[in-house]
Amino acid sequence: MKQTNKQIKSKYLTRKVRKKSIKKEVNMDIVEDKYYEKFFQKLRLQQDIIVIFLWAIIIYPILVAINSFSQKPLWKGIFHWDLETGRAFTKKVFLVLLIGGIILIILSTISLIHNNWRENKILSQKRMYDTKRLAARKEILEKIYEERYGEREVRESSQYYIVAPEQNLPNHLIENTFKERNC
Repeated sequence: MKQTNKQIKSKYLTRKVRKKSIKKEVNMDIVEDKYYEKFFQKLRLQQDIIVIFLWAIIIYPILVAINSFSQKPLWKGIFHWDLETGRAFTKKVFLVLLIGGIILIILSTISLIHNNWRENKILSQKRMYDTKRLAARKEILEKIYEERYGEREVRESSQYYIVAPEQNLPNHLIENTFKERNC
């Protein structure tokens, strides 16, 4: 039996979508970050303020060194050394920045190695989500899909399926259903 271009294209797209969804499921198994969750604005604000403060600590000495490199200050709000002390100061600042950069690279590499080890050894064996809640959500989704698109076996075995406009999921249907059933 000869397959048409549409059937071949549909098979290819189905495989591609399955690979992407499997990849997403695997990634979702080990990712948990309260920073992006809905009710953690205080945590988000706290971390953002800390990051901005730390960036200011890093950037200010660089701006002072650049400002002190010339005879006249480039910026009025940034500290300016005179020429002799400014050159000595800039040398010291650039030396500190070089040493700090080397230390930063070393610490970043150590942290990366440790994080990769932790992800491979510890987090891959630990469930970071509620399995009961996940099972309840899967059951709800299966019911919704079965109501709209038919039984699972039929959906998975069909190579080509056209969704009628009335079968499209309304906005926030799944989210609202999860809220209604507390899962």
